Formats: sequence, structure tokens, C-alpha cells
Amino acid sequence: MIHPEYSINPGTPEDPPHVQTANDVAKNDPPPSYESLFGKIKRAKAESSGRVDFAKRSCSICTESVVFAVILCIILIIPVSMIVMGSVFLYDCRANEMVPVYLVVHGVFLIIAIIFGLLQTRSDKDKKKDSKKKKTPNEKCIELISTLIHVFLIAWFFYGNSITIGLNWVSSPATARTYCHPSLYYYAYWVIMSVYIFIGIVVFVSLCVVLYSCISGSKAKNNC
Repeated sequence: MIHPEYSINPGTPEDPPHVQTANDVAKNDPPPSYESLFGKIKRAKAESSGRVDFAKRSCSICTESVVFAVILCIILIIPVSMIVMGSVFLYDCRANEMVPVYLVVHGVFLIIAIIFGLLQTRSDKDKKKDSKKKKTPNEKCIELISTLIHVFLIAWFFYGNSITIGLNWVSSPATARTYCHPSLYYYAYWVIMSVYIFIGIVVFVSLCVVLYSCISGSKAKNNC
């Protein structure tokens, strides 16, 4: 006689235990709950009271996004390269010795401006979470310093225009009074030109956004 506990039913074989893999866990997990950048901008457009308010909300959303942080890291390459180029060719522009100095100073203050910009963005983000929270003296100081740095950068940029664009220089011989290393001069020149190109792109994109908003707004009124 076989004990019931040890009896085996051949008709119902016992299945081996199922081992849960990483793929099974990933399938059972709910999809990540996040909202795209364009979705946030679309919602800001629906909630904004006007075009000016929509522009402010859009800028705020962009500065808080991960994309903006990545762009900031890429932008850091520019001031670092300015410092490097100005330092390497510090004594290689007899035509105007301030050209390499302009690059070094501009690069240093650009990095400082980016750091203060990140601190200010973080402060604004904390303020949005707690609307009743007032600005601390440190936050006011950061905001003031950031403003002064930006004013200085604008003035220094136009100073760089005056000493770089139209500079009478020669690439050889190195002993000439108007000598300037070609790599240094062309780098400084195109750094300045790239700012104007960037401003032109921003203006063009802004006009396209305004035009699109006007067209979509007129269509919505016609449908109503």
C-alpha cells in the first residue's frame, strides 16, 4: 500500500517551476509616465492667456528640460575652446594683442554665466513648487550677479567686434607689426560671426512660430 502523500498520478505530471526573467519583468511593468517636451509646450499653449504668456511658458519649459541641460553641456565646449585658443596664441597677434585676451576673458565669463544660469534655473524651479516661498538674499545676489555678467558679456562682445572685424593683419612674416596667427584670427572671427548666425536663426524660428500661431488661431475662429 502506497501512502497518499507519496502517490504519483501519471496522468497529471507536475510542471517545472517557471523562472521569471528580466524580459518578463519588463513586460509586466507599466509604461513610464512622462510627458514629452512638445506635449508640455502644447499644454502651455492651451493654458496661456496670450502669445506673450505662451512665449514665457515655453521658455520656462525648455530651460527645465533634459534637452536644455544637454545643450548647455555642448555650449560649454565653446567657452573652453575660446580659453584654450586665446591661451595658446596669447603672444601671436602683434596686429592687436587684445584679440587673444578677448577670447580668454570672454570664455571665462561665459562659463561663469552658464553656472549662474543653472543656479538661477534651479532656484526658479524650487519657487514653482512652493509659490509662497520668497527669494532669499542669496538668490537675489545670484540674480544680480547674473544680470551684471550678461551686461558685461554683451559689452565685451561688441568690443571684440571692434578689434577683430576689419583688423589689418598679415599671416607672415611673424616679425611683422601687423602679424596675427591665422588660426587665432579666423577662430575669433567665426566665433563672432556664429553669434550673428545664431541670432538670425532664432529670429527666423520665432517669426515662423508667430506666423503659425496666427494661422492656427484664425482657422480656429473660422471653425467656430
